Amino acid sequence: MLVPNDIGNRDPEVFPEPNRPDRTRAPRNHPVFGSGVHHCLGHAPARMELQVVHSTLHRRIPIPRLATDLEPIPFEHDGSVYGVHALPVTAGASRPLNSRWGGGIAPPSHREVSIPHR
Repeated sequence: MLVPNDIGNRDPEVFPEPNRPDRTRAPRNHPVFGSGVHHCLGHAPARMELQVVHSTLHRRIPIPRLATDLEPIPFEHDGSVYGVHALPVTAGASRPLNSRWGGGIAPPSHREVSIPHR
């Protein structure tokens, strides 16, 4: 039996207001890495990779802003993933790049990024 991760991650008894995005929500036990003897061996590196990605994005794009209102952002289910399939954002001012990248200045300070729907 295969249980989609989004079903377990949306249980309102475990995750209060599961459909409301909340960056400050405390981490909870969710089924994405399995449990017991079936717990994913790669869970620690995967979490570490996510921390590196998030901290790098925070340094490179210090002030991301939505390029639209919250209301028109639709959540969709494509059969395996429930979530936002397109999120237009605008990046704030860039910071100077690390010297290993040539010591230059990051690309233009205003960029729009969109995740295309598959």
